[in-house]
Amino acid sequence: ERLEAVNAAFYVLEITLKFTPDEQKNERLFNALTGFLSYLDLTAEMREAEIREKIALGLAKFKIDFLASAGLAIHAEPPAEFAEVGFSNSRGGFMFSGSAVDYRRLPPGAFRLFQRLGAMSFDELWRQAGMGSNISNIYELQEVLSGFLEYHLERRLKSERFL
Repeated sequence: ERLEAVNAAFYVLEITLKFTPDEQKNERLFNALTGFLSYLDLTAEMREAEIREKIALGLAKFKIDFLASAGLAIHAEPPAEFAEVGFSNSRGGFMFSGSAVDYRRLPPGAFRLFQRLGAMSFDELWRQAGMGSNISNIYELQEVLSGFLEYHLERRLKSERFL
């Protein structure tokens, strides 16, 4: 019934298939996958205006959990005070100065969103009224996470085009 939800489901299934060895158990990944698919199922009850943001937040949450369960958790230890934040695939995460060749500057809101999503479950995310996030922060975070996945996979993800 929801094309956006189907596209997101195809995406998470593609990265799961491409990143994981056949018949190797990974309970943490299984829980992330089933949590995300249950989360998507709840969008059937929503108004169109809410769906895109909820799916984008859920997809970012899944990518964070997926990377951690695949042994590729993103480094994100900010100093007590920082003036800027960026991301580097080659350095494995967020950086607080532009010292890497592939450093990409990000709005601080995208980093704060990453921290909040990583700390909550899909159930908690569903109950959140909106996270108070600027939609551009959600999409900036999505781009960074997708780029990091593709960096480690060493190829483009076909289903990403449909999102």
